[in-house]
Amino acid sequence: MTLLDAPEFDEAHEHRRLVVFYSTAGLLFVLFAGFWLAAGRPVDYPWYWNSHLRGRMTVNSFLGAVEKNDLPAAYGIWIHDKDWQQHPAAQQTYTYGRFQQDWSPHSPDNEYGSIQSHRIVEATMHGNVLLMAIYINGRKSKPLSLPGLTPGAITIKAVKMGYEPDGPREEMVYHGQETTVSVKIIIPRRRQKAAVDKFDRGMEFYNKGTPDAYKKAIEEFQAAFQSDPAYSQAALYMARVYQALFDLDNARLWAKKAIEIDPDYMDARAAYGGILLDVGDFDEAIRQLNLVTHRDRTNQIALYLQARTYFMKEMFEQSVDSARAAIVIAPNNGEAHLWLAESLRHLKRYDDSSREYKKYLEFSNFDPSAAGKAGYYFTLVAFGVGTKKRAAQRDIWKEQRYIANFGLCENAKNQGRYDEAIGYCREALRYDPEDAFTFYELGLAYEFQARETGTIELLAAARTSFSKMLNLNSDLAESEIARKNIATIDAYLRDNR
Repeated sequence: MTLLDAPEFDEAHEHRRLVVFYSTAGLLFVLFAGFWLAAGRPVDYPWYWNSHLRGRMTVNSFLGAVEKNDLPAAYGIWIHDKDWQQHPAAQQTYTYGRFQQDWSPHSPDNEYGSIQSHRIVEATMHGNVLLMAIYINGRKSKPLSLPGLTPGAITIKAVKMGYEPDGPREEMVYHGQETTVSVKIIIPRRRQKAAVDKFDRGMEFYNKGTPDAYKKAIEEFQAAFQSDPAYSQAALYMARVYQALFDLDNARLWAKKAIEIDPDYMDARAAYGGILLDVGDFDEAIRQLNLVTHRDRTNQIALYLQARTYFMKEMFEQSVDSARAAIVIAPNNGEAHLWLAESLRHLKRYDDSSREYKKYLEFSNFDPSAAGKAGYYFTLVAFGVGTKKRAAQRDIWKEQRYIANFGLCENAKNQGRYDEAIGYCREALRYDPEDAFTFYELGLAYEFQARETGTIELLAAARTSFSKMLNLNSDLAESEIARKNIATIDAYLRDNR
């Protein structure tokens, strides 16, 4: 073959070939660059980019859910199980209750407060693990940051319990510039002897624990506070005395005053939380008690009150966590066992609940009027355990014994152990013979046992219990069921005479 025989050059075909080649190369480059950008522009080997991409997607999904306060979704991402509510065994290591304490907007364990934004600023592979650096709310470090302050002179004051504050003093804040402020709290606070003497006399009256002694204690604590308006302990014990006398408005006022004087006074915050629990301000009570338990995880009084407050908010998992933490510190704290049992009952964990009720009954099995126990029940009143309905020491003891026996009754009934349920309901009525709901539960236990055994006499006992319930309170939601049960029992007894 010669050059004369060579095929004619096809310029159009060559052009198409080059277009396909460069288009394919360009497309591959765009995909390569796009994947690199989507993965967060990692300075890493390309075979790691997929790990970067998946890691960023997971982190953004998790923190996005936290920012929306969609904690159930965030928890599902955390434990890699979006249907976690159907798999309770997956929560044994890190419970949803603990997760809420760590990540909820109001949790003191969340050092950034309410998480509103995040930005991934660095990511790198270490072995087969992706490590990330993330700015939360625009912050990169733990120290307290106060963005948004108006430029100019800002007044600051640093406080610590038992010491004179540093400040108030002014610091200059400049536009667009971060200003670091250092504080020194080194001078112990000194009390006037006259104020201390009055406070000590007030404590003598306070520890006697009678209404008359409480009134004398108020006079001494007020005199101490007038002598030294910075006497936060006097303010706190004023709050405790007023709470013991069920003057909750004054109790709240003086507890707040103690905290205003000494924001670092954790005992005052715990007492304030107990007062807020008494008045039904559960959200603020949780906030105050969370501050205490975050600062001092060994404060078993705050943990116990936290457990009770979570229970009142129907946050039963969190209540369980707080009660168990209190029990670790003080295993014989009967009240922690009681509210642990109550929360477990509402979570339908009946065996665990019954075990805790029995522990409470064991730890509270004493005569509350005996010497040495009276002060114990005065302490309960001072930390938010009493109610206006039950002001006396013995009544507090009776109320809690009633709660435990009623809980055991309901647990046994729900598990089909009707003999036990009847026994516990009867015991509960010893402590509160006019509780309509206990008669209702007792009636159900009798009725279910009658159906199981075929014993007609038990139906008569069930009818009597339902009738007593209606006589005590005919407006309960369960009253209509009680009426229907009475009608059914009457018809059955009439037909089987």
